[in-house]
Amino acid sequence: MTREAVIASVPGRMAAARKEWEENAQARADDLARRPWQTLDASEYEWRYGFDPNSGMPGARTYWHGRQWNWESWDGNGQTDRGAANRRGDAFVTSSRSADTLAKERGVPQEKLYEASLKRGLELRAGQATAPDQSTAPSSSRPHRSPWSWSSPSSTGSGPPAAATPARSGRYSIAQSAAPAKYRM
Repeated sequence: MTREAVIASVPGRMAAARKEWEENAQARADDLARRPWQTLDASEYEWRYGFDPNSGMPGARTYWHGRQWNWESWDGNGQTDRGAANRRGDAFVTSSRSADTLAKERGVPQEKLYEASLKRGLELRAGQATAPDQSTAPSSSRPHRSPWSWSSPSSTGSGPPAAATPARSGRYSIAQSAAPAKYRM
């Protein structure tokens, strides 16, 4: 296949992939609903398995913290287990095992943890379906300006002005930028 033929075939292949993606939307939603680990929101920052921490029942959570996934599990009576993993899947497996072990010690069947996870997922999806979409709402009437831009507060153009005057003997200062006041020196 020549380079031109590959380029010409891209729109057709993209349309086919889009059609397949749209056709499989229900299967993806069903798969997410059956997973034992349920995310708390669309950011996927924190995932939960089993019961909530303050419910008095066993469960686990995995959350992103800086450079790795931290996990913790609890039995509902004050006993906890914690750790960290470099991959989310590893954190899921380790904390699931720990939560299942803690639940077994308490006499709570593993199926109860799974049912609690599914219930949480249904409640969260129901809450997300009724919440208004705020992703397109403007966060501010002021356009975003980087605190590291070259323009001075009196300048409105983008890029360095014709005669940029750096502050403090040749260095650019964040205090003269458009940074919020709490970051200014």
